[in-house]
Amino acid sequence: MNMAPSKSLITLLAAIVALLLLTLLPVSADALRDWTNKDGRTIKAELLSVSETSVTLKLDNGRRYEIPLADLSDTDRTHAIKWQAELAISPEAKKVLAQYREDEHTTEVLCHFDFESGSLEALEPKWSVLKGQYEVENGVIHGLELPADNHVATAGMDLPLGHHAFAYFEVELHEAANVIVTLNGKGRGHVCRVVISPKLIAVQSDNKPKAVNVSRPMDLEKDEALEVVVELHNDTLSLILLNAGDSEPLTLTDDFINHPIDNIRWAVAKGPAKIDEVTVARVVNIEP
Repeated sequence: MNMAPSKSLITLLAAIVALLLLTLLPVSADALRDWTNKDGRTIKAELLSVSETSVTLKLDNGRRYEIPLADLSDTDRTHAIKWQAELAISPEAKKVLAQYREDEHTTEVLCHFDFESGSLEALEPKWSVLKGQYEVENGVIHGLELPADNHVATAGMDLPLGHHAFAYFEVELHEAANVIVTLNGKGRGHVCRVVISPKLIAVQSDNKPKAVNVSRPMDLEKDEALEVVVELHNDTLSLILLNAGDSEPLTLTDDFINHPIDNIRWAVAKGPAKIDEVTVARVVNIEP
């Protein structure tokens, strides 16, 4: 009996092996592109890695160079920092990014914080604490309202979100009455917000003179790590709890929301609450 494998079987096995080898190869997160230094000199190279002070570039001929971030043009330095931020984001945030890109939208990651540095001062862009107490402990930020403030513990970042953006973060409510994310803009102050509490989630337009909101009853465990997505699209704000029992988006449309957003804030009522894996991205080519 001829036990030699058929030609079709050999072809199939070769294809499987090739596919497996491809999955083992390192995937570059950045393409070959022009890099320019502050003196205007340009080289074509691939970005391999970014540290706090330098980038490693690989030329088309395979040679590698380590270049101080400070020597790059402003545009290329910004590109390198954002590339590194996107590389570090959590798997769940990457899924959200991938969905936008599948829909042929271009996204720009404005920040990613995993709080592993142990210091708020090391964060870039700056995480500003406006009220209450925010401290990093074991790679997670703890927000706590202080009685003397007579105000929820508030912190966040100034970021050019514009009209189209999303934020991903993970939160454990613990002793917090609620955790709020506000989107704010010049000339309008608070524009809109989402609210997460053990018994309720809500999306609100901070319309004047009277706010408009929608809500949904929930039954959330205080020590449950919630994966949260906040999406802004012109006049529409949505809240999605990816890993909750009800993961359907809670959405509100109101004309007041249609305002350029330039900062995002987290607020903790009472507390403490734990916040981690904060990723904020702008969507730059979405249709109105």
